[in-house]
Amino acid sequence: QLDLQAIDANRNKRHKGGDGILAAMVALSGEGLEEILNCKPEYATEGLYSVSCPAASHAGSYLLHVDIVTSSGRNPIKSSPFQVTIYPGHATPGNTDITSGG
Repeated sequence: QLDLQAIDANRNKRHKGGDGILAAMVALSGEGLEEILNCKPEYATEGLYSVSCPAASHAGSYLLHVDIVTSSGRNPIKSSPFQVTIYPGHATPGNTDITSGG
């Protein structure tokens, strides 16, 4: 989860919701998987949005794209996209197997 503060053209914090916030995490092409995770922005208060992304099914490198939709179209926020690394979780007994014997 991440928090996003909407800022207007004069660098003032927004004081209400309704901004067209869109966010998605996309697996980098070199990782050998095609995964796009559509994230859910929810307005909190005073121009602050909470953005939640679903859990990735694979560890690896992703780009988090965050955009605001305006009358001129979909526009990335400052510094978007952001590099995100998903690390493997703990070993799970039901998924762990012997791969060779001695």
